[in-house]
Amino acid sequence: MLRIWDYPAEARALTRQLRMNSTEADKFHTFEVTLTRRASSRWSAVGSFWYTWTDALLSRPPTNPNLRDLFNRNQTTSWNATASVVYNLPADTTASLSLQSRSGVYGQRTARFTRTHGLVGLSSIDVPVEPYGGVNGETRSQTMNVISVRLSKAFNLGYGQAAVNFDVFNLFNSNAAVRRDYRSGATFYEVDEILAPRIARVSFDYRF
Repeated sequence: MLRIWDYPAEARALTRQLRMNSTEADKFHTFEVTLTRRASSRWSAVGSFWYTWTDALLSRPPTNPNLRDLFNRNQTTSWNATASVVYNLPADTTASLSLQSRSGVYGQRTARFTRTHGLVGLSSIDVPVEPYGGVNGETRSQTMNVISVRLSKAFNLGYGQAAVNFDVFNLFNSNAAVRRDYRSGATFYEVDEILAPRIARVSFDYRF
């Protein structure tokens, strides 16, 4: 059972809002570790990982009681891992590889109510019907893994140093979902946005 706040039809033209300061604090606790391999024998590497526990309000300030009272807390965990390796090839050429892996983006199931459900002042409203992230953390997009590579050739030019770079982002063309539709109905959990496709780029740098 959900309690939805409405107002009488004669109050529809009123524009005043009552804003209140929230006394609830947002809490974030993060564990992070980084490992670095200094440049030696032509190569270097760095890797990092962090894990965050979140306990925060979703609607702030609480101007809408329907968003304030219904599943208004983000109590989820998230993580992110990155790694990169750089190798110095002969003839001032450098090759590098980077990997980013992170937990999927959370969402919250909602339902739309209209005047056919008994609303009077409001024409329609979308309200959350489950905790943010789902009951057991299942309302989220899939884990995202992206690999990118770079090949760079440096050479002296005039009074500075130049480089020609060739980059490929999202090497394996991952199509992991970034955003989904979490409103109850026929389109629930449909993908609204995916990762950008594989992109190749050639660039030129000049330093002086």
